[in-house]
Parts: sequence; C-alpha cells; structure tokens
Amino acid sequence: MGISILKQPYLVQKEILEQMGYMELFDLTFMSRPLKYTAHSLHIPCSIFGWRVGCPGTSINITLKDLNQRNVKIAFKIDKVPATTMRKFVNFKRKLPIKRSGKQFVLKCGKDDSENVLILEDLTQHLLNILRVDDFLLASRLNLSGTNIFETTQKFASLKLMNQDLAEDETRKILESLEVDDLHLSFTGPKIRDGPKDFELKHPIMELGNVDWLSIQSILAAKCERLLLGRVNHITQKDFSDIVRTWANGGFENLQELKLQVPWTWELSDVRDSYVYRDDVYKSFADMDVTITHASRDGDQKTIRRNSDGKRAQITFMKTFHFVVLP
Repeated sequence: MGISILKQPYLVQKEILEQMGYMELFDLTFMSRPLKYTAHSLHIPCSIFGWRVGCPGTSINITLKDLNQRNVKIAFKIDKVPATTMRKFVNFKRKLPIKRSGKQFVLKCGKDDSENVLILEDLTQHLLNILRVDDFLLASRLNLSGTNIFETTQKFASLKLMNQDLAEDETRKILESLEVDDLHLSFTGPKIRDGPKDFELKHPIMELGNVDWLSIQSILAAKCERLLLGRVNHITQKDFSDIVRTWANGGFENLQELKLQVPWTWELSDVRDSYVYRDDVYKSFADMDVTITHASRDGDQKTIRRNSDGKRAQITFMKTFHFVVLP
C-alpha cells in the first residue's frame, strides 16, 4: 500500500493519510521516509505526549482524538521482543525491528540503557515531526541531560525524576529555567558539599523529597501553590517561626500548602523535648500580626487568622510541619 501511495502526487498522498486510522498512519511513516515527510504537514493534534524512561521499561505514550472526539491512546515501547515476531523495520538512523499489536508498537530495545535512550531520541523526533502537542509529561529514572528530550520542550505539565544524582547546574535548570506545572523529585537532587544553596522555587506544585541542599531562604521566597518537602535537617525552630511570619506579613502570595518533616535529630529526641520545640514555635506567634482562632486539645494543631486581611491558615505540627491556607 505504501508503494502505491508514493506514486500519487503530494496533495493526494496527504489526503489519503488524513483519512487513515492512526495505527495505519504511523505504520506507514515508520516504513517510508517520504510518507513521514508527507505526514509532517498533517500536524495531528496530540493532547498528551508522555515519556516513561526506565520506569521500569521505556516508552512514549500519546493521547489523540478520533473523529468523534474520543480519546485514542497509543503506546510506543522499547522492549525485548523475539526477532522472529518482528516482520518490519523502522527507518531511523539505524534499522530497528518493530512489531505492531492492537494500540501499541514495540521497537526492539538496545543492549543497555544508553542505547535505549538513543532509540528514544530517534522515536521522539519521528513522532514530533507529525504531531502538534498540547502537554508533555516525563517520568524518568535515567538522567536525560544532554538528550533531545529537554531540547524538544521547555514546558512540562508533569515532570517526575527518580533516583538521580544531578549536578548543581542541572538542578538549577529544572527548578528555574523549565516551565513545569507539577514537579516531583524522588531521591533526586544535587550533591552539594559547601552548604545549602539558594534556588528559585516557582513551579505551581513542587514535591522535592529530602532537601538538605536547599536553603531556608529559598523556602521563604517560594512562589509555589503547593510545596511538599521531606527532611531539611538544617532547619531550626526560628525557621519554622519565620515560615509563619512570612505568611503573616503578606508573603507566600500563591501558597495553598507547605509541608516538611522535622529534622531527624528532633524526631529521635525525647518526646517531651519535641513538644518543647513545637511549643516554642507556637509561642512566637505572639510577636506576629495573627490571632489564634482555634487550638486542638493535644496542642498539635492551631488555626490562625491574618489580622491584615482575615485570611486563615491551619498549622499541624507533629513529625511533620503542615501549613495549609484555608479557603
């Protein structure tokens, strides 16, 4: 079929491709470079384009709309598949066996992660030559710095990085240069030896895990809506008070929720000592322009009102410090 289409004039080729089902269309573009270039002019709308790298497999998952505006999900996997089941080859920089089944294509994987990333780069470039993407998603256990993934887009609806050691400049790019709606770092961050550093925290949702590399000033200047942190072992009682004081003075304009764990040294202390730490923070409210409107009997939770505008926040302080701005 591909050969007969190629014999047609360009506009006829384009019209034929427009009327095809998505699986048949992608199948042809994998087999024929000329038809891939024809398909480039279609700019097929794609609502979601998601990479999953080493989670545990590697794939690209896309969501398109059919003629009835129903979602069509197609997966492109890089995986181990017996060569005997592969009847076709993709014309990338290297020829790769490929299998089509249902709503998925499986490309034969390489010998290691680095080779799979190269295949992923080729696949990414191939698909984005055809699609017009609304939202990019990325979840990765591999460090993709220097790949075309981050050259493809600077904007992500969701970015999740797991088990990665990042350089300081890589961390700064993710936190400060990219546009990310929802950022999750799990066991991922820079190895900084010369103390915590200042980073701009500006993405709407940021879940960063343990952040001994992050300065307290960075937290106090955060522009997030939700900032969820693990341990910050260098935080002090005064720093907890300063978080509340910053909000009381009109800071944290976008903040809806802030959460972080107490330092491990506090958690290992005598229970009575941990209550003293917490109560000292609560006592500091007396110096702020806030009114305590509710306090739980056990002392773990307080609701405060900002006197300047009447906005309220609820603070729960146990093994975690949980600050929530109330509607």
